[in-house]
Amino acid sequence: MKKKDARIIAALTGVLMGVLYFPYVAGLITFWTYGALLVIGAPVFFLAAGFAMMAGEGEEDDPFIGY
Repeated sequence: MKKKDARIIAALTGVLMGVLYFPYVAGLITFWTYGALLVIGAPVFFLAAGFAMMAGEGEEDDPFIGY
């Protein structure tokens, strides 16, 4: 995964999780729906952010984050 791609995924996921707060506050989505979307979105955000930090600027590679 390229660093640019990982940054885009992390940014989009972070923005999406932030934007989902407003329908929750307005009562358009339930607490459980909001929670489920955060549970799905948070790991994607943190993995993409980790890939973006660990990826090199050169060729595509699979960065090692750890155990």
